[in-house]
Amino acid sequence: MKLKIHQKILIGLLVPILITAACIFYQLKSFTSAYQMIHLIESSDDINIILLEIRRHEKNILLFNEKMSESMFYENLEVLKRKIREIKVEIINNIGESTYKTLLINLSDYENKINFIISNRSHAGSDYDMQVREIRVIARAIEEPFVKIKRTERKNIDEEFTKIKTSFITSFVILIIALSGIGYLFSKRLLQGLKAMQRSFEKLGKGQYSKIFNVDGPYEILSLIDVYNSTIRQVETSKKQLNNTLKELELVNSEILKKQDILVEVKKAAAMKLLASEISHEINNPMSSLNMMLGLLYEELNENDPKKENVSFMLGELQRCNLIIEKLTAFAKKEQLNLRDVSLKEIIYEVSEIVSKQNVEKGITLTLNIDALPLEVTADNLLIQNALINLLSNAYEAIPAGGVVEVTGQISSDYAIILVSDTGEGISEENLSRIFEPFFTTKEQSGGIGIGLSLVRKIIQRHGGKITVNSTLGKGAVFAVHLPLKNK
Repeated sequence: MKLKIHQKILIGLLVPILITAACIFYQLKSFTSAYQMIHLIESSDDINIILLEIRRHEKNILLFNEKMSESMFYENLEVLKRKIREIKVEIINNIGESTYKTLLINLSDYENKINFIISNRSHAGSDYDMQVREIRVIARAIEEPFVKIKRTERKNIDEEFTKIKTSFITSFVILIIALSGIGYLFSKRLLQGLKAMQRSFEKLGKGQYSKIFNVDGPYEILSLIDVYNSTIRQVETSKKQLNNTLKELELVNSEILKKQDILVEVKKAAAMKLLASEISHEINNPMSSLNMMLGLLYEELNENDPKKENVSFMLGELQRCNLIIEKLTAFAKKEQLNLRDVSLKEIIYEVSEIVSKQNVEKGITLTLNIDALPLEVTADNLLIQNALINLLSNAYEAIPAGGVVEVTGQISSDYAIILVSDTGEGISEENLSRIFEPFFTTKEQSGGIGIGLSLVRKIIQRHGGKITVNSTLGKGAVFAVHLPLKNK
């Protein structure tokens, strides 16, 4: 069933609104959680205030033997117990049941020791000072859980509000994208019909009676096209009736129309040939032309010409580009790996030469210590080469001019290990956990889009290996690639 324009507009508005409403509804949970955290902090603040009052009355009891402070002490102590019972569940969720039980034990010990001192003040002996110190130690132990609760909950509130803010921004972006996408699709279908009508009216103005076929669009546009086609049919019928009385003109007109039709077909065929030629040129010619010209240049250069090595290198890189494009396409489709016995050392030497030449102006020192690597592993040569190029390029980008990149080879019972380290600024702890996520990047200013390391991890994982990273800010980073040994 074809929907009318107003129905499509309504649906186009409802979908983003429902998405936004769902996101807002989801955020209600975060707001509720934040409210509970704030309530717990307020309760903890109340408890700390009560504890301060209790400690003040405790001091008056121990130092000045004030009777009024005794009654106020017990009154505040009961309020404290009640407050703790009111938020028992929140306290347990925050500090654990064992800590909560310890809190109750400390509270009971605190009260018992105060009772003992009050009851035996007249018989206070040499251990009085020791008992006072114990009371103060217990009081501080009672205060500590609530200080910890406030600190933890304030941190959690900050994180919760950050999540809420991020979610709102995400919802807004989704809303904009949804509206833009729906608007684009709607306008595309609408304009398709309008453009078809425009072309037909232009032909009609030239005396060409052409109907509109195979056009998709809103109900109103299709109805208008039907009316237009019906009108064209009526005009054609009238024309035939008129031509019956003008046979000579009909013959002439028929001949003209035939020539015009032939001309249109010729133009269409020429346009299609031109389009096909342009497409073929744009896709196939540049790579083949470049390959041919470089090949000719290579043949023309003398064997002793230092440029010949560079041209040879460029030809090899051009061929490698073709292979990489094909291989990455197969990789994206998860086609079977081209596994064979390869030398990691040779791959590392080749990759090092490529990346060094690409970054020669930076003056970075590249050190290779790979003698410990096994002679061969079973792997897809091109994919492993691509992964190591990504890793080394990433290391070069991470350090300033004059820095050092080191590639070290190791071997364990199950893996051949390649360590790529640099002397850059390092990676923050916050970013370490996300460094291999697709589209996560810390190099927005340099145009990074965050797929290099994600692709590296995917390649290594497909080989049954793993990749890890360790870093300390200011001390660089170390990426460790683990590839299974042969027969493992």
